[in-house]
Amino acid sequence: MGGILPKPTALETATKVYTLFGEGKIPEIGELYAEGGMVTWMGDKGKEEHDDGFGGFAAGVLSRIPVEWQGFALDWDKREVLIDAGPKCLIKLPAKTSNGLDTYFVHYYEVNDAGKILKFMALDDGAGLAKYRVGTTAAEPEN
Repeated sequence: MGGILPKPTALETATKVYTLFGEGKIPEIGELYAEGGMVTWMGDKGKEEHDDGFGGFAAGVLSRIPVEWQGFALDWDKREVLIDAGPKCLIKLPAKTSNGLDTYFVHYYEVNDAGKILKFMALDDGAGLAKYRVGTTAAEPEN
C-alpha cells in the first residue's frame, strides 16, 4: 500500500528548529539546512546575511546569545503562525531576556522538498536587542 508521502512543510521544520534551540542543541540545527541555505538576520547591528548555510549565522549571531542576552528565551508555545503555506511559513514569537527584553520576533522559513531550509529570515527587534545587550559589548541599560 505504498502511497506518496507528503512533503515536509516549513512549519514542521521550524518546529524542529525551535525544539533544538530550546534544548541548546545548536549544532544540530545546522543539519536542517540545505547546502547553500541563506540566512538573513535583522538584529542589533542591522542586516546581516549569511549564504553559507547555518554555520556563519551560528558563529556570528547565535554564539553571542549566552554572553550578550542572558536568559534569552523564545516562547514557542505562544507563537502565532501568520502564514503556513507548505514550503513557506511566517511565525511571530515572543522573546525575552532576564534583564527586561520583552518583545516579538518574526521569522520566515522556506524549505525544499526534503524539508531542508533554503531561506531563513529573522526580523528581530534590533532596537530592543541593542538596548538590553549586556556582557562584553555593552553595559546594561539604565533604568
